[in-house]
Amino acid sequence: MIKQKQVFEVLIDWYTPENGGRQHIPQHGVYYCTTEILHKHKINTWSIALEMNAMSPNEAEMWFLFDHDERHIHIGQLFNLLEGPRCVGQIMIQRLKDSD
Repeated sequence: MIKQKQVFEVLIDWYTPENGGRQHIPQHGVYYCTTEILHKHKINTWSIALEMNAMSPNEAEMWFLFDHDERHIHIGQLFNLLEGPRCVGQIMIQRLKDSD
């Protein structure tokens, strides 16, 4: 049985270039990066995709690129957005998107 991907609606706080962020933030399409998640006092790095909201670059739909135990993800949880070792922003889980 193939597991259906779980999609989360998220808010994004993009860091300014002066604070290590991107020169230009993604405006539309899918943006791929990694994220750090603290679980049981251990930092896990997971690959994610963000489907950017063309009307609001601070909103997106997020899903994990590989199977993970999403039971540990909760509303209000914060994740760092990484490009390599550089943290370019932070996301906050707003809600679980309803399945279509």
